[in-house]
Amino acid sequence: MSIKPGRGGNGMAYLRKKTIMFSSVALIALLCRASVDSRASDSIPATTEQIELSSLISLIETAYHDNPGIAAARLEWAAAEERVPQAESLPGPMLGVTYTPLPMEKEMGSRRLMFMASQMFPSPGKRGLAGDRASIQAEAARLRIEIAVRDTITDIKTSYAELQYLQTAMTLTRRHREFARRLADISVRDYAAGSATFLDLASAQSQLAQIEYDLMTLEELRRTEEARINSLIGRDPETPVAAEPQTDSSPRDVRLEELHKLLKTGRQETMLNELSERIGAVDVSLSHKADMPDLNVGVIYDTPGKFADPMMRSKVRNTWAFTLEMNLPVYRRNNAAAKREAEHRLAAARLRTARGLDSSRAELADAYFRMRTSARLLALYRDTLAPQAHKAVETAETLYNSGETTFSSLIEVQSVWLNFNLALARARADLARNTASVERLTGTVILAAGGAK
Repeated sequence: MSIKPGRGGNGMAYLRKKTIMFSSVALIALLCRASVDSRASDSIPATTEQIELSSLISLIETAYHDNPGIAAARLEWAAAEERVPQAESLPGPMLGVTYTPLPMEKEMGSRRLMFMASQMFPSPGKRGLAGDRASIQAEAARLRIEIAVRDTITDIKTSYAELQYLQTAMTLTRRHREFARRLADISVRDYAAGSATFLDLASAQSQLAQIEYDLMTLEELRRTEEARINSLIGRDPETPVAAEPQTDSSPRDVRLEELHKLLKTGRQETMLNELSERIGAVDVSLSHKADMPDLNVGVIYDTPGKFADPMMRSKVRNTWAFTLEMNLPVYRRNNAAAKREAEHRLAAARLRTARGLDSSRAELADAYFRMRTSARLLALYRDTLAPQAHKAVETAETLYNSGETTFSSLIEVQSVWLNFNLALARARADLARNTASVERLTGTVILAAGGAK
């Protein structure tokens, strides 16, 4: 099909005209969408301006008192402490009564009541070992409190650092939005003047729409992190939380070899494994006590019944009897199996301790590498890349105003500025998060997240 000459005599000119018309319709739709998204993102609250800032230390203190996991660990410890006196005490005595309603022999009269009492005494050393075992278990319960506190603090530091990053990212993106709006206005002006292309106009508007989408995404992520922090401190998930601004903090200069030593002295899991070894040793000692008998000492008080013969009544008196019983550990095979079981468990506990240290060293090496890498990235973006991006934006604006660079180059330079500053904020957050991971493994404080003391 040929294009009619009446359409200007040039088919290509007609196609260009139709293309411009469809492009204009698309641009109008994009402008409308950007306007709607702009109003939506403008309704996002500026958290740090409307809500009182929560410091990291205040959140940690609240969690220490209100976190349900920490409270449960405290109660478990209190319960474990109560097992110590139970393990060390004697078993309860036994009391019995025998009633005989009819006489066994008529001449003997009727034996109405017989009272019996007995007390079992474990073989020497058993109660002491049982008390030692309960005491070790109570110490393990206390360590679990420390683990609950440590993990909660680490989780709060991690979430707090992420919340700081999201707040910083929203601030940077809002600043970038203002620049994008200015660029959009410039593109409209220059396009009307013929110094900018339609592509420049569309690029400016599409960038503005993307910024609005990014802001809404960041707000949703911020609310998610806010709910996570509230869950750690025992508050309603909808309670507003605003973190303090990010600050540049560097971990104290600590060598990996020094941290390896802390795995033995400061890591609670290592201590728990050592306590398991101690429990295993106590169980071995208890298994050897199985060859010793337990004693049961008792007393019987017998009251005779009524006798028809007065002579018999005068001769019969209330009587006392004493009993001594013991169990006989004659089943040597059973006792030997109990000893072997205890020894196997002790050997397994020792291997778990060694394996736990090996795993912790590997985890620590990885966390230490990530911490140091984050510190180097922070220094790179803070001292070099971010300042250069700021200068590049100023230079690009000057060159564009003088006509020495294109509009697309100006947009690209501004995007680089945003990306580098977001990377700087991400490096700050990653340093705090990775340092918290090292602290979790070693049980020591290297750096408070967000610069808090």
